[in-house]
Amino acid sequence: MPITADVFAGSLAGVFGTIVGYPLDTIKSRLQTQGIYSSGSDCFRKIIKTEGFHGLFRGMMAPIVSLTVLNSICFGVYGHFKRYFDASNIKRGLILPNNQITNTQIALSGGISGALQSIISGPFELVKVQLQLDNLRGKKYTGTFDFLHTYPRDSLRSLFRGFGINSLRETSFGVFLLAFL
Repeated sequence: MPITADVFAGSLAGVFGTIVGYPLDTIKSRLQTQGIYSSGSDCFRKIIKTEGFHGLFRGMMAPIVSLTVLNSICFGVYGHFKRYFDASNIKRGLILPNNQITNTQIALSGGISGALQSIISGPFELVKVQLQLDNLRGKKYTGTFDFLHTYPRDSLRSLFRGFGINSLRETSFGVFLLAFL
């Protein structure tokens, strides 16, 4: 499969995964940070009642963009390294069933793709979380672009707060892939 197919598949996964999962992520974030909900369904009902259906998707633009880009990188880089290791194995005379690669090669391919995507995911995570929790501050931002326009730009460093942990989380993608063998 060419890298363009991997990138396209990653893009679609990013868009559809975000649309389906974002309302659940919003509910999770509110449950974790606010003590006013008795359950997930209570949180869902109160969001719908006070903010409308749109409240479940508040701030979704950043994750739609970021996860489309991130999944494109992840699928593309993983597919590239998988093909690279497969070709390398063939050159060395190591032929595995169904053109598979070794577990170490799978972990490396996934880890490299995760490490590269972590460079982009940090700033987007900041935007997502700030907008999901904005109602705690009395709705300071009207949406993604308003946040980006008004967020304090004291330094690029502020956009990468938590980068080390985020990078560790994303790099663990290689281990995640091994679970499906």
